[in-house]
Amino acid sequence: MKPGDQISFLDDVGGGVILEVKQSEALILREDGFEEWHPLASLILRGDFSDSIGSIPMHKDLDREVIRQEPEEDRSKKRKVMEVDLHYGHLSGRSDRLATAHEKLTLQLDHARSMMERARKKKYTHVVFIHGVGKGKLRDELHKWLNAQSRCEFYDASFRDYGRGATEVRIW
Repeated sequence: MKPGDQISFLDDVGGGVILEVKQSEALILREDGFEEWHPLASLILRGDFSDSIGSIPMHKDLDREVIRQEPEEDRSKKRKVMEVDLHYGHLSGRSDRLATAHEKLTLQLDHARSMMERARKKKYTHVVFIHGVGKGKLRDELHKWLNAQSRCEFYDASFRDYGRGATEVRIW
């Protein structure tokens, strides 16, 4: 890997461009505009990954409506999907280093609650919460909250579309 290479994150949604490489780490200009150091082992060259199982789409402008077709069993139905990026940097516009873990988690869960309420009001059928992989605390807390909600079910979102870091909620 070298400066200028486009990458995706192995354990997170999104990617960016390599700015600098030092030993076993690379400085990445993320799609959200932040620069972060990442171990080379946690990065995938975009060309290498797409050759094997297809490219994972970039989710830069999230919290948006997406119309998708239902699976083969009923191609005549459309579903209304809201994608919500819960990454702290996306929500706050600040560096991760300026907030405590509790502050980050609180902001992320408050945003999830707000977007779920908006999805219900606007009659969305599905919400995809993009939480990333990390240590799993946000995912666990999100699932705990979703378990207490009525008229919905949740499951891991499509790996092909989101990697391992997203939860899809079906609302009825």
